[in-house]
Amino acid sequence: MGEKYHLYRKYSESKDGKKTALWYYWYWDKGKRIRRAAGFNGRASELKRIAQNFIDHLIMLDTAGPQPEPEPITPQVLRLPAYGAPRTFKEFAETLYQPGALHLKRTALTDGKQISEETRKGHLSRLDNYLIPKWGGCKWAAFEQVGFSDDFIDWLVDLNRIPMHKVETPTPDPVPISNAQRNCLIETMTISLREAKRARHIRTVPEIPRFSRQSRHQDTLTDAELAKLFPEDRAQLEKVWRLEDGRDHATGILFGAMCCLGVSAGLRSGELRGVSVDQIVRQKLPNGGMLCGLIVDKALSSKQDIVGLKKATDEDLRVRVVVLSDKTMRILDLFLSTISPREGTLFLHRGVPIRKETLGKRWAAGLRQAGIPTAGRRLTPHSMRYTFNSRMRMLLNEQTLQEAIGHKDGEMTALYDRPHLEERLHQLADQRGAFNKFWDGAEAATLKQVNSD
Repeated sequence: MGEKYHLYRKYSESKDGKKTALWYYWYWDKGKRIRRAAGFNGRASELKRIAQNFIDHLIMLDTAGPQPEPEPITPQVLRLPAYGAPRTFKEFAETLYQPGALHLKRTALTDGKQISEETRKGHLSRLDNYLIPKWGGCKWAAFEQVGFSDDFIDWLVDLNRIPMHKVETPTPDPVPISNAQRNCLIETMTISLREAKRARHIRTVPEIPRFSRQSRHQDTLTDAELAKLFPEDRAQLEKVWRLEDGRDHATGILFGAMCCLGVSAGLRSGELRGVSVDQIVRQKLPNGGMLCGLIVDKALSSKQDIVGLKKATDEDLRVRVVVLSDKTMRILDLFLSTISPREGTLFLHRGVPIRKETLGKRWAAGLRQAGIPTAGRRLTPHSMRYTFNSRMRMLLNEQTLQEAIGHKDGEMTALYDRPHLEERLHQLADQRGAFNKFWDGAEAATLKQVNSD
């Protein structure tokens, strides 16, 4: 403690009579005894340990000698928002993702990339249906509180899906949202609060941790199952894929041909539902054979809008081509023979493109009516893509498979237009045998079943 500073204890009594021991110190200065609180920030400490640390700090300063005056610090004054600026989250966020919003224009100019219409509508939907109803009335101070991130996460944990046709009363059996949707809500909220910071409504953007992905791998179909699902006989194909109760009579061949194309071309649901007539290419080879292929350059969104392919950008459209096997073309031609020539979308149900939910129901019906066991398996329409990838992995080299299925890791070549893609299709002509082998096991299973009968 040294000779200059002397610690002593003094009791303080509160209004309710409670006594508290506080530590002080005294020292001589020009013949006068000076008393001060022994504690940091000018407050006497209740603990002797902290009081002793404070005295040691004073002794250290005395030993160091006089220090130069620090340079004055000019305080940074936060620029306040303009008069009439939004006072709540709702007033600010409800305009963020409207068509032509300022921040969308700025992002397109600064990043050189404009978000897709589907992405814009997704953010707008999450704001309208989830974020604004819950957080819209909050003033800006609420988002800078220490516990906001925790409150937001707790809200997401118990959050249920909004019904397709939104109603005021909750559904009888609420369904929790997935972790993927929780992360989408976090992303929309984070972007909104970044914009709020830019507009000087808040000083910091809270960090909200992401949820782990819950995605499960799809199961794939066996040779025998493919044979049951896709017979080349028109009546049998119709029987497998039509509805058991007789609804939508004569649509079995539509969904049979559609799913046959999906499984043998490795298409995503949106790509399959959006297939149009002009995407199917038939060209005669010099040796007299026929080369058939599919140009995959667009998809149908869940909102029934034509959009680009997954992860497509203006610089990389992610378009690709895939050879269509002879069996696929035979089944596809069975379907084409039942409809009048058309342009545009190929697979129409009740006169309109097939919805994602409809494809899922008819896929499940086909599996059930073909006798495919599904207990303990995850067989959704995306299983078609998994099946293609798993089977063709043994038949094609890695680069060819990546190009056919659209799993490219490197940069894509210059933007493909239709002629370029047809040239790429010709480059795959020598791989026709490999694509035809997709059905080999299924045809062998069909032959075995016929012989057993």
